[in-house]
Amino acid sequence: MKHLRSFTAEFKLKVVEKAEKDGNREVGRYFEVDEKAVRNWHKQKDVLKSMGRKQSNRHGKVKWPALEENLLRWVLDQRNAGRSISTVKIRLRAKSMAEEMQITDFKGGINWVYRFMRHKNLRVRSRTTMCQAVLDNVDEKKLLSFSLQGKLLQKGSIP
Repeated sequence: MKHLRSFTAEFKLKVVEKAEKDGNREVGRYFEVDEKAVRNWHKQKDVLKSMGRKQSNRHGKVKWPALEENLLRWVLDQRNAGRSISTVKIRLRAKSMAEEMQITDFKGGINWVYRFMRHKNLRVRSRTTMCQAVLDNVDEKKLLSFSLQGKLLQKGSIP
């Protein structure tokens, strides 16, 4: 049984160029890849050329693109309104949107949320405006004194 391997775009283009000269079957044997993979890479040649040479083009298509676009708009609206967003809120909103759109096979698990966030370059982060305002009011001397005490405690100089 063969193991799945990941190939970079650079390798795939090298295989395709050699296949144009020597043929798919021979090149497949030479590079130890399936002839079918060589044919597929030949079809994807233009896409492979436009990619970075270290990428492998192994991502699938989104199953519910309309749902994801609506959800992305909702997340961005919530952020612009200053509301905090969590993965749980995203997940619940996605499930309710799926019901509204009559998508019956949508489960909306936590891993789906993480993939959605990675694809859309979203991060869940805590708000820091309150802490920043508090730090502006702190005396610089007090802050330096506190940090100096912490350093001395780490060294063991203060009993």
